[in-house]
Amino acid sequence: YDPQAIALALSAMLEGLWLRLMMGTEDTTRETALQAANAFLAAAFPKHYG
Repeated sequence: YDPQAIALALSAMLEGLWLRLMMGTEDTTRETALQAANAFLAAAFPKHYG
């Protein structure tokens, strides 16, 4: 694993989700954003997150 690459990817994803939430897109809710973040973390850290 490359910690800096994972951190950058997580940061970019969270910023994108935040923007979508603030713009009010109908397909993004707090729940779907949380699910997406959890799915990313589970994929990035399968042995430690789940």
